[in-house]
Amino acid sequence: MASKAAVIQKINLLTKSTEMIKHKLFTHRNGYLWLCLSLLLLGACKPEEEELGPVRLFRPTLKEPLMSQGNWVQATWQQVKEASSYTAEISKDTFQTVAATVEIDTNLVTFEGLEWETLYQVRVRANSSNPEFNSKMAELGEIKTPRFPTIWIPPTKFDVTDRAIIVRWKTEGAPVTAIRVLLGADSSLVKQVEVTDDDRAAAMKLIDGLQPSTNYLVYLMSGEAERGWGNYVTKESLGAADMIIDLTDIDDPNALEDTLDAVPDGSVIVLKKGVPYTLSSYRFGKSLTIASEIDFSPELATIEVGSLAFEEGTEIESLTLRGIRFTGEFSSHYVFNIDKATTVGTIKIESCEIHSLRGVARIKTSAVQIDSFLINNCVIDSISGYGLVNMDNDDAHVENIKISNSTISQAEQFIRSKTSTNSIVIENCTLFEVTKTGSTMFDYRGSDGANNVNQVKIYNTIIGPGWDSGGAESVAIKGRNGNLNGIDVSNSFITSDFELSDPATEIPGLSAHGRPADELWADPLNGDFTIVDNSFNSVAGDPRWNP
Repeated sequence: MASKAAVIQKINLLTKSTEMIKHKLFTHRNGYLWLCLSLLLLGACKPEEEELGPVRLFRPTLKEPLMSQGNWVQATWQQVKEASSYTAEISKDTFQTVAATVEIDTNLVTFEGLEWETLYQVRVRANSSNPEFNSKMAELGEIKTPRFPTIWIPPTKFDVTDRAIIVRWKTEGAPVTAIRVLLGADSSLVKQVEVTDDDRAAAMKLIDGLQPSTNYLVYLMSGEAERGWGNYVTKESLGAADMIIDLTDIDDPNALEDTLDAVPDGSVIVLKKGVPYTLSSYRFGKSLTIASEIDFSPELATIEVGSLAFEEGTEIESLTLRGIRFTGEFSSHYVFNIDKATTVGTIKIESCEIHSLRGVARIKTSAVQIDSFLINNCVIDSISGYGLVNMDNDDAHVENIKISNSTISQAEQFIRSKTSTNSIVIENCTLFEVTKTGSTMFDYRGSDGANNVNQVKIYNTIIGPGWDSGGAESVAIKGRNGNLNGIDVSNSFITSDFELSDPATEIPGLSAHGRPADELWADPLNGDFTIVDNSFNSVAGDPRWNP
């Protein structure tokens, strides 16, 4: 065994070695710490932070709304600090091309010599003394220039007959001395009419000797200077003289109903304007046209209807209702409530006003065949749950539906059917509060194979929000139900307050207009759909409301 002294010596050597290792580790660790501390101190002792170099200028922001009161557009923007000048550009195709560019040293620009009644976009850039630091282009918005300042006053529907027109104008500037009438088809001169002192005092002139259903272009002249112009389309003639049944000398409200049974097939019954006729539940058995007289009076003949229909088994070519105001009970009356088997070529409602009914046309029985149902140039409002066209039987057929040049507002339903339809055309129409909350605008609700539409065309039409007729505090509706095929939408719009309760029912192709109905139209809740929004750059909707 090792002696006690040897063991103690080994323990001392081991202790000494351990102390040396600890010293080395401490020394190295401190070295690292000192190194890190030194680097930090060197960084802190750097004399100064480097200054930032020049930066890109901020984009200008709009100061006042864009302005246009002639064939010019004016824009102003907030000054940009450090800007040496500004570059402003204007375009009429969202800057696919630039119509004009100017460089200015103020924050205001006026673009002059622009086209009348045209939508323009404006953008601007702040320029630095070093072009490298110019701002990016700032879009300032868009605005539509007004119409040419013509003295011509657009005609009302009462300023045109089948063979004459009334031309009206503003008494501003040089006096009107003559009116030139050109044929719309080829601009050939039809006639020049001299304007008398009496005409000038009245600021109007009646021009007759024209042809029915013809487009004319009229120029107001002061000597050889053009003061304004506009288009007129004369009305369709009532028909051959030997087929006209004239009731305009009779004021009796029962005269129409008393006459219907006695007149021959194909007759044209002419009603006196202003007379309230009663025709509660008549059944037609022959082709007829019923129309208000054609003159310049703003009144219409009025028919208080209950439910017009057809004799059972009737086969007729056409039934036309023209220039008539239809009224009745919102909860129970219709223009047509067809309840017997019948075959009709065409039902046409032309230039009529229809107000406060349960429905315009309801078919509630089987074995009804209508080839075409046409509504043109009408104003329709306050229609209850049966809407405009309603095939309420699985064996009731309307092959083709066309609604054109018309305004429809506050209708709980639009088009509903339990059977298929060949085609639907909606063209040049203004629709506001059409289809009640939660319901479907184009509702083809028949069983499989009986819920098809082969083609749907929506052209030049504006659609506003649905109708909250029941106090639901929502205007969201559904767009379509069933198999609507061949949907073709062109130049047609929905206002920003149009809502869908089910996105899957969207009608594809409708363009969103960025403003609500009450900013697009003058007073939609009171039936004035004149377009007042200068940012609306399309010609769409019922033509009667074009600015």
